[in-house]
Amino acid sequence: MNITVNTIFSDCFQQFSEKCLVQLSEDEIFKYEGQLYHYTSLENFKMMIDNGSILATSIYMMNDPNELKNDYEKILKIFFGRFLNNGQYARKYDDIYTFPAFVFSLTEHEDSMYFWDKYGNNHKGIRIGFNPEAIINYWKVLGDISVVLVPVIYKKDDSNYVGKYSKYFIEFKNELFSKLNTYYETNEITDSDKDNLSYYAALISSMIKMEYWRVEEELRIICNTGGYVYDKIVGVISNGIPTARLKNDSEKTLSIFTNTGQGNIASKNILKIGSLAGNKDYIEYFIKLLFKSKTKTNFYNDVLTQSKIEIR
Repeated sequence: MNITVNTIFSDCFQQFSEKCLVQLSEDEIFKYEGQLYHYTSLENFKMMIDNGSILATSIYMMNDPNELKNDYEKILKIFFGRFLNNGQYARKYDDIYTFPAFVFSLTEHEDSMYFWDKYGNNHKGIRIGFNPEAIINYWKVLGDISVVLVPVIYKKDDSNYVGKYSKYFIEFKNELFSKLNTYYETNEITDSDKDNLSYYAALISSMIKMEYWRVEEELRIICNTGGYVYDKIVGVISNGIPTARLKNDSEKTLSIFTNTGQGNIASKNILKIGSLAGNKDYIEYFIKLLFKSKTKTNFYNDVLTQSKIEIR
């Protein structure tokens, strides 16, 4: 196989991803449930069902104002200083037009007071379980798009990372830098290399947050549309703030809520309602109506009722 900058990065990144997934699979709660979780309001859940769409948020418009600021410049300097001897050249992927990445956030926490308070509409919302393989494939149906599931790595200071995936991230970075260093001992830098390395610096940075956020133990689906204009990018108002979102309105949207990734058997714990959301029977009846009105079938009764709806 012809070795290129792309193959070097892809191989290193794939090894990192596989190690993280193995670590995840060894978690006792994940072994039992086989799910990652997304907390949201009942209003947002209703919107997903009514529109048959899940939305991922532009990485520049998330609740952490420091997205893409952690280590981005540092990695660029390594790429274009140490390896390329050209510290002046770096294509900046620093806005939505040049790095159109969209994030759908998940967590390992099955029932977290922090998440109910911060993202679950003050304990009045809903927590949805997703099978990792199913949710990755769900986003891939959009076609001309790159999709990765990665853990967020938490940065303690300029040289230290914390969290259970941090050791794999450090190994990934060290191996990547070492292989690139060897590669450029015998290869000339091309313009294509420069663009690719700038993109990789942005992608790596999109996985890093400060230690303050560690409590979330976030895993994120990162979707990159790969272009300036994409017909699935929509503008929405979220809590009074204009936000760019990536819309996935594929026919698979409703079925993703059955979470049939485990041998086509629906999970028993897909949906959980916040403790202040109201009467469980009312909520279950409400969700049945949502699915029935959207599908005009017994989709909910036939499939989703395999899941128990719980009040926290």
